Amino acid sequence: DDGAAYGFPGVAELARRLAAAPPRSADETTRRAQSVLRRLFPDWPPAPWAPERPGLLAWFEVLFARPFPAFSAKLNALVTFSAGG
Repeated sequence: DDGAAYGFPGVAELARRLAAAPPRSADETTRRAQSVLRRLFPDWPPAPWAPERPGLLAWFEVLFARPFPAFSAKLNALVTFSAGG
């Protein structure tokens, strides 16, 4: 065990640590949080048109979010619900 909390307590602890790390500006905390979230997604397959974003997120936008926004919203809800427990 690495001492990490899971579920909501783990997210709350991560948020507390991100906000406490210097510099303590809202913009810097937002940047750090977005960086953590981006690293959760694999950079595969690569998306040459969006090098600043992980490939999976870029492809999801192209293949689902833009052409099928209602389906994309339902898929996001299902994955979020499933990941929660």
